[in-house]
Amino acid sequence: VTKALNNNVFVVEDILTQAKQEVHATRLKFFRNKDLNVTETTKLHANYSEESLFVVEKLKELADTEDGVPIIRVAWKGFPDPNEDTWTPVADLAADIPTMVRRYLEPLPHSKLRSDALKLLPNKR
Repeated sequence: VTKALNNNVFVVEDILTQAKQEVHATRLKFFRNKDLNVTETTKLHANYSEESLFVVEKLKELADTEDGVPIIRVAWKGFPDPNEDTWTPVADLAADIPTMVRRYLEPLPHSKLRSDALKLLPNKR
C-alpha cells in the first residue's frame, strides 16, 4: 500500500513491476507475523470493525428489470474489472448519491425509463 485515498480505497504497488492500481480494502491481503502482539481485544476489534463502504466510481448504463424497476450499472472505486460492476436499483442509489444520479440521468435521451428513474430522486432544493 503506497497511499490511502480514503478509508476503503488504497493505491497499491507491485513490488516487482512497480505497477500501481487502486483497490478496495476488501481486496487487500494483510500480512500477519507471529511476533505481532495480537491480543484478544485486537481480534474483537477487527471482527467488529469490518464495515465495508463502497464508493461509486462511475454510473455506466441505465436499464430496467423484468418488473420495470430502473437499475444502473455501477463501477466501484477500487474494483477495476468491469465484471465486478453491479446492477443497482436507482432507488437505492438515489437515497445515497442523489446528485450523482441526477447528473447521470438528466443528459440521457428522453424516455419512459429515464422519466421513471428521475421520479425516484428527491426534489431539488
